[in-house]
Amino acid sequence: DLDHIVANLRGLREGERARRLADGVRLFGWAPDADCEVCGDTGYWPRSEDPHMGCRAGQAVFRARCEDAERHKRALLEQAAALPERFASARLESHPHRDEARQVYRWARDEPETVGANLIVLGPVGTGKTGMVVGAMRAVWGWRSTPQRFWSVPDLLDRMRPGGAGLSAVERDQLQDTRILVLDDMGAEKPSDWTEERLFAIVNNRHQARRSTVATSNKDEAGLRAAVGDRTVSRLLDGGTTITLRGDDLRRRARA
Repeated sequence: DLDHIVANLRGLREGERARRLADGVRLFGWAPDADCEVCGDTGYWPRSEDPHMGCRAGQAVFRARCEDAERHKRALLEQAAALPERFASARLESHPHRDEARQVYRWARDEPETVGANLIVLGPVGTGKTGMVVGAMRAVWGWRSTPQRFWSVPDLLDRMRPGGAGLSAVERDQLQDTRILVLDDMGAEKPSDWTEERLFAIVNNRHQARRSTVATSNKDEAGLRAAVGDRTVSRLLDGGTTITLRGDDLRRRARA
């Protein structure tokens, strides 16, 4: 009789489940009312650090591990990118220039590092250019673990000057090889043949290698050309996305 066989099998199954739960309570301190006879609702195989994927508790443990690994990876990327601490909360979705932020979001989404697509953000002091490009970096990391590096151009040039602190071998490699390089506040330095040549060498090497460069400047395009040279700006604009931010100084507005 099929129903009798099924009933016997079900009884054996429930008996085995009860035995396992009782052993788990005795050996591993499981809760007596646990549902899972394999992990006792702990989410782990007994005497193991491996999640038990056959129940909700184990699946929750697995998801939490993936989330922790993702947070750790993001922290390592941000550390390697040397993001400025002041912009720890910068995100495109909270930027006050919403239309321009959507344009930058599309740039970040479309894998600019695969084709060497640049991004140039121009605008007066305090309009949120740095926050926008840091937000763009985080938007890229929302999809891909792309190596990126942030530099303030005045700080970078000070390091590179004769008698300056200099760059480490890793930092020199990053200037040329990192997939997305951010050059913040370009044109703020005093114009000279030396600064123009240094910036041209960086941008030109990246242009030839099809590496993405992100630049911000307080100047408009004509002013930037006057400050850093036509050759550098021409390569930045080649196939790049240019955003211009307008409006009041956001820092002054925040202090008011």
